[in-house]
Amino acid sequence: MYVSELNSARAVSVSCDMSAAKAYQQIEDVDHSKFPVVDKEGKLVGIVDKDVLEDISSSSSPFKELKFSSFLSQTKVRDVMNGNVYSAKETDTIWEASLTMKDHRVSILPVVDEENRVVSVLARNDLFKALLNYTGAKYTGLFISVEAKEKTDIFDVVRCIEEAGAELKFISAYHEKICLKVLGSKAEAAEAALKEKGFKIIYTAAVN
Repeated sequence: MYVSELNSARAVSVSCDMSAAKAYQQIEDVDHSKFPVVDKEGKLVGIVDKDVLEDISSSSSPFKELKFSSFLSQTKVRDVMNGNVYSAKETDTIWEASLTMKDHRVSILPVVDEENRVVSVLARNDLFKALLNYTGAKYTGLFISVEAKEKTDIFDVVRCIEEAGAELKFISAYHEKICLKVLGSKAEAAEAALKEKGFKIIYTAAVN
């Protein structure tokens, strides 16, 4: 599954040349904590924290007590943004985007096109929902995890499910486990068939 297939949020970006105060006015009512920063061509150049813009813009900001008012009014987004920004491409898989988030410990990823223009914003929750849907978690059925000793066991598992008359919605091999989601009234029959074939059932969970 590719990032372009996700129903991610429309990008709300701020210009690097915009004043911090004006940028905050633009994003004040948007429910995000970080925002992509773009140049005049709409290309990604950084990311900025909403809290930082709020602190600069707020009349109760502790910075204003230091009589930096004139300085703060001239502060641009480029002055307070983080230029070390990570992004995802529309052609990336959801696995690649998830690894980017994990490896760099970021909570959002701007999604860019081939010219590095921001087209949307990907949040952790978007990936979480996508992974759940991909594994068939939203469907009523039976999750089954079986022990796999040979690489070819996955083919025997699929054949066993089909012969039992159940619908196989998802299957994945991970180390010495085969995880699957079985749907339909024959789900329990499929589990029994796997046991008869000699497969060791590690875990089962019914999803209603």
